Amino acid sequence: MLGLEDYLFLKFTGYGQKEEGIDKFKIISKSQDNASRDLWILFLPKTSYDKPLMFKKFVPKSSSYIAYRIPKDIISQDPSATKVILSAILRDSLKMCKAAVSKGRKINVLGLSLGGVLASRLAAEMKVEKLVMIAPGFDLSWCVEYGMLTKNIFYSSIKNGFSRDDYEKNLSSFSPKNNFGKISPKTRIELRVGVWDRVVPYSDVLKLIRLSKELKLDVHIHRKILFGHSFTCLFSGYDVPD
Repeated sequence: MLGLEDYLFLKFTGYGQKEEGIDKFKIISKSQDNASRDLWILFLPKTSYDKPLMFKKFVPKSSSYIAYRIPKDIISQDPSATKVILSAILRDSLKMCKAAVSKGRKINVLGLSLGGVLASRLAAEMKVEKLVMIAPGFDLSWCVEYGMLTKNIFYSSIKNGFSRDDYEKNLSSFSPKNNFGKISPKTRIELRVGVWDRVVPYSDVLKLIRLSKELKLDVHIHRKILFGHSFTCLFSGYDVPD
């Protein structure tokens, strides 16, 4: 409660201390095709994707889905490495979506935590019926610098010769702040946010909420008043619409 779970998550998992190398990265996904009209694209962090009980929370019961696994600690001291991995997952998901649309299917997309940047980018690239973002951010490079799990990586990167501009240049195309203006006004957007989030600071989330209203998007906001990032993710899964 009150964001304490975010500090405990960091302490007991050591999240943010090790990096995934590009040379070890490969696209990992699970899918279910039951010939339903809707196809859900899910972008889930490793910590949720790899645990069956967590994974089931975000899988729609009666719809087909393709779920993508986001590597743990995808945020790298070299921001271009992060861009390479995000771009690879995006390309694969767009290919799958275009194939589904050609068969008359409707696309829905869900992004959990960092998965929100992929979800909003996909929704900016093509028409989707629903966009669900759980514990999302507004400005990816800003969140890397100030987020509780990634700021150590950011400042190590600065010591090694990278700059804030390097992060902005590489990550800006995945920031929701640059993609929400390209989303169809007919898309139903659900934002589920924790007021005590320390991983994606709530001040950044408020910017996304304000932008959504300025753009007059069909946005529905669900605030978890006493929750931080971890509990917002944990207790939002049951609300995924079929």
